[in-house]
Amino acid sequence: MFLLQSVWLHSGFKSGDYWLQIVFGIMACFAFCGAVVSVMLVKRISQRKKEMLAAEA
Repeated sequence: MFLLQSVWLHSGFKSGDYWLQIVFGIMACFAFCGAVVSVMLVKRISQRKKEMLAAEA
């Protein structure tokens, strides 16, 4: 949360732009969730690849 606040304070937005802060927070949440899902998918794909290689051998 501190990182989000520091980015917000240094981005030049006015303190009255609360709706922009809400949108910025939602975008940050989606970015974090996207990164987590991407890591999960990469792990699952690599695991299936190992299983298929083991089944062939």
